[in-house]
Amino acid sequence: MPIKFRCPQCKQFLGISRSKAGTVTDCPTCGRALRVPNLDGSVLPLPKAELNLQDTGLVNALEALARLNANESHESADAVRSEPESAGPAVVVSVDDAGPVPLPEPVEVEPPLPAEIVVSPAPPKTDDDSRGDGVDPLEDLARAASRAPQRDSPSGGRPRTWPPATLFALFAGGLLLFASGFFLGRAGSNPLNANGSDIDQAPASSALVPANESRPPLPLENLSGFSPALTGRILYVTADGVPRPDDGARIIVLPEQRQGDHKLSVVGFRSGASAADQQFARSALREAGGDFAVADADGRYTIQLPAAEKYHVLLISRHQPRDEGEFLRPGLQRILEDYFDRPTGLIGSVAYELSDFRYRGGPPAPRDHTFSR
Repeated sequence: MPIKFRCPQCKQFLGISRSKAGTVTDCPTCGRALRVPNLDGSVLPLPKAELNLQDTGLVNALEALARLNANESHESADAVRSEPESAGPAVVVSVDDAGPVPLPEPVEVEPPLPAEIVVSPAPPKTDDDSRGDGVDPLEDLARAASRAPQRDSPSGGRPRTWPPATLFALFAGGLLLFASGFFLGRAGSNPLNANGSDIDQAPASSALVPANESRPPLPLENLSGFSPALTGRILYVTADGVPRPDDGARIIVLPEQRQGDHKLSVVGFRSGASAADQQFARSALREAGGDFAVADADGRYTIQLPAAEKYHVLLISRHQPRDEGEFLRPGLQRILEDYFDRPTGLIGSVAYELSDFRYRGGPPAPRDHTFSR
């Protein structure tokens, strides 16, 4: 069991091993030397310190300790004087010998400026804020329209009003223009045959027509300024060496002098294109000064041209394939690039024939061709 005692200097309660009984040690709290009590409780006095008073360092340390002790004693005395006595009356000490206490001169201090308070205006109340549940939005729009300022007319008077006769005339004129454009477009896009029925009865499909089926040729239209200029028959030779009508063969006639820079789409010029796409392609090419036709079941075709000049005639077979690895001739490639947006997709992998033709007017010139192997 340890020896328990208090430090004689700081009164700290300490505990130390019994083997340290009677020895001199330092207090862990205040650091001063103290004698550990003996086992019987007796405490021997501390031995006198052998000091070398000639040691300046030791002298300075002792002076510092003395000053510390003096400060501690003054502080304890001040603390005792500052504590009021609860039992006795308060003692008022007057100092008569003290002279007048000089007062500090007052310094004029400017009063602080009042802080400016900025009040932000309240946001305007919108229709969404004032709209409650169950209010019809159409009623809000009507109220907003009634609140909107009325615009004055340029003359500063009342707004201009049209008389009923003028309004009726404008309406009748617009209706007449619409009806005339509708019937003209219908007559140009769906020509009638001799029986009075529409010729374009083919389904709008871009799939190729089988070899055993024949697609009806494009209708022959005698447009103003266009005259039959070229006619003929196109055949192809089968693997058995038998010539047969090349039904569905395409005949494209292009003016040698290109008019305009617009490129034509190749969709309506492809083999197996729908009748509607073929009709659009033919109309577009006629606007450029040429013509487009598809051979009938007997391989016959007719080309109409608007003016006497020089043309390129391109015959494209439907059944005869082109030799593998054979590319388009450079001259034909340049001609197609002038007219079509994708010339490589126009001919495909079938045989073709390019020639020149000078139309001089008069009866149509015959031009037959046979695609051989």
